[in-house]
Amino acid sequence: AVHPWNMVILVYMIGLFISIRHFFETTKLIYLAQNIKNGEKEIHTLIFSLSILGVGLFNYFIGRSYDINLVWPSWPVLLLLTIFTDRLYSDFSTLLERKPISRVYKLFFSAHRFYKVSIFLVLFTFLSSSIFSILIYIPNYWGLISSRFAGIREGPPEILREGMELLKENTNSQDQILILSDYAPELYLFINKPRPVTVPGFGELMLISDTNKISSFLANPPDNAVIFWDSNFSFTTQAQLSDDVTNHPGTLWNTNISFTTPQRFDNLIPVAYSKNKDLILFRNKP
Repeated sequence: AVHPWNMVILVYMIGLFISIRHFFETTKLIYLAQNIKNGEKEIHTLIFSLSILGVGLFNYFIGRSYDINLVWPSWPVLLLLTIFTDRLYSDFSTLLERKPISRVYKLFFSAHRFYKVSIFLVLFTFLSSSIFSILIYIPNYWGLISSRFAGIREGPPEILREGMELLKENTNSQDQILILSDYAPELYLFINKPRPVTVPGFGELMLISDTNKISSFLANPPDNAVIFWDSNFSFTTQAQLSDDVTNHPGTLWNTNISFTTPQRFDNLIPVAYSKNKDLILFRNKP
């Protein structure tokens, strides 16, 4: 069955075909179907760049082709389709100025236009058939949009607002701040500082060596270190751990490792709390 993922990569392949064909035409390696217009080089360079970008994005999500992930590798498709539509419109505008017989001949016997018309028919057929599924799922889309707008109207969660306030009032630009919270990405964006340890985001944290880096930072923090601790935060739970220790050596999935909280380190003392005391800032002992 044809799936939207197939159509996305098809558009990128078409973009590569068009741009490579133009290269062969300009270097006179193949027959030039029509005179090259002003700006053609720039347009085909853009088509080639977007197609390469799209293929790279598409390749990143190979093996994770869930419908919800289709948003990320497909945005260059919209730009490419806009360019293709403009080129088709220009070609058809030229054809409409000719006599009927000449139009048909130019449409079906011009290789330079025939592949464009074929592309248009394939994409139009597929995209127009999706209208019915869109209509069926309108309630789902409306619920998703409403939930997003509700978040915008209500602002960030209370715990995130408290965390921002806590960091703003108790840290300075010289501090190395390690944030241990599910809201770490948002809080690092707020303070505009990188992590003091070179580990990936907690959502992608898998290696034991990465958790060891964090534990080492807690055990031997620099003098200007600040530890932001969210009491609701944990790296992993027993339910997430795998019994198969042979397929994932050196990862969190093959051991009963649990995160060591800052309270367990004698060299750290709490210096500030949130209103409910579920967020705590730690510093070195004087």
